[in-house]
Amino acid sequence: MICRVAYMSSAIAGLSEASIGDILDTAHRNNARTNVTGLLMFHAGNFFQVLEGPADAVETCYAHIADDDRHSNLIRLFTRTDTCRLFPEWSMGYATPHSLDPRHKPVLISLSDLAKDGAGLEGLKNPEVTILAKQFLKGFIEFK
Repeated sequence: MICRVAYMSSAIAGLSEASIGDILDTAHRNNARTNVTGLLMFHAGNFFQVLEGPADAVETCYAHIADDDRHSNLIRLFTRTDTCRLFPEWSMGYATPHSLDPRHKPVLISLSDLAKDGAGLEGLKNPEVTILAKQFLKGFIEFK
């Protein structure tokens, strides 16, 4: 079983592309070592990230992310267990609406379905957070 965590947060004002590159470089190194995979999305000053792997490694990674001062308003959307990874080939993939890999559109549709119903999801029990998650994901795909 693998653990999957998703969260949203707001980037600090003026966060540069170089800073995002630093975030990704660190994630690639650390995640490859700890067997964590996932996808980081950035749009309109906000992050949406999915982490997956062994539960202890994912929770440790999430704790480091929570302490990072390059973002604020961290909202943990959900924690799930699953038998397979959504992003097995990426120690940390990265996407903006303009660079999304078409093979990951089904994954984003799945995430948008979670955002639609919000049942059993930690952060999505709050209707305002559900709306925020929907708006963010809408930047990547069209809701049906």
